[in-house]
Amino acid sequence: MKSRAQADGPGLKWIQAENRIEPDNVQAQTGLMQGAAGIGLFFIHLSELDGNAETANRFPDSPW
Repeated sequence: MKSRAQADGPGLKWIQAENRIEPDNVQAQTGLMQGAAGIGLFFIHLSELDGNAETANRFPDSPW
């Protein structure tokens, strides 16, 4: 997954087509479902599987 990222300054971004009707309409999104936030969360979970310390993922809109 990291090899598909594109450099964007000091960070990375993943460009994707939003839908199949307009496949040329591509953008780098930031949200949890389809963007960098979700990809980042995936890497956190992957890190946990590699034996690193377990992390608690608290979302910004969590009431707890």
